[in-house]
Amino acid sequence: MLNNMRHGFSLALSASIILTLVGCSSPRIDNTAGWPTFQSDDFGFNVLMPGTPQKISREVPSATPGVTIPIFVFTTTESGGPNYDVTVTVLPRAFNTVDAQSVLANALDGLKQAYSGSTITQKIFSAHEKKPSLDFVLSLPASRSVRGMMISVDHQIYQVTITGDVANNNHDALFLQSFHLL
Repeated sequence: MLNNMRHGFSLALSASIILTLVGCSSPRIDNTAGWPTFQSDDFGFNVLMPGTPQKISREVPSATPGVTIPIFVFTTTESGGPNYDVTVTVLPRAFNTVDAQSVLANALDGLKQAYSGSTITQKIFSAHEKKPSLDFVLSLPASRSVRGMMISVDHQIYQVTITGDVANNNHDALFLQSFHLL
C-alpha cells in the first residue's frame, strides 16, 4: 500500500514538473506567412520578417551636449503592406538605465516626437522574456499607426514596430510574438 502511494506521488510530481516546464517554454509560433527568420548575432535577437531586412545605421544627438546615440534599424516591408522594423538603440554607459520604466517611457516620448501629429493611445508596461518592456500604439494622421514593443536590456533598447494602416494586419501578432533575445 505504501509503495503504491509513493508511486502515485512520484507520478503526480513528475506530471506537475512536466506541466510546469511546458508552461514555461516559449509559445509555438504558427508561421502562416512563411516568413524567414532573421537573426542578428551582433545585437542578440531573432525575429520572423518578410524578406531580408535592410540595415540602416545612424547617430542621433542626446540631451547631453556632445553625446550621440547610435541607432541600428533593420527594416522590411511586405508587398503593399506595413513596415516591419527592429530598432536597436545603444545607450552610452554614462546613462543611468537602472529605472527601466523611465528609460522606456522616455524612448516612447522620443518616438512620439519623431512622428509629428502622433498621440499615444496605448501604453502598457510588462515583461518580455523576463526583461522590462513597454507595449504601445501611436496613432498617426491619415488612419495610420505604429504598434509595437520596446524592451530594455542593459544599455540597449530593442524597439519592435509595425507602421501602417490602423486595420490590424494578420501578421502583426506573428511579427511581435516571434521576436526573441538570444
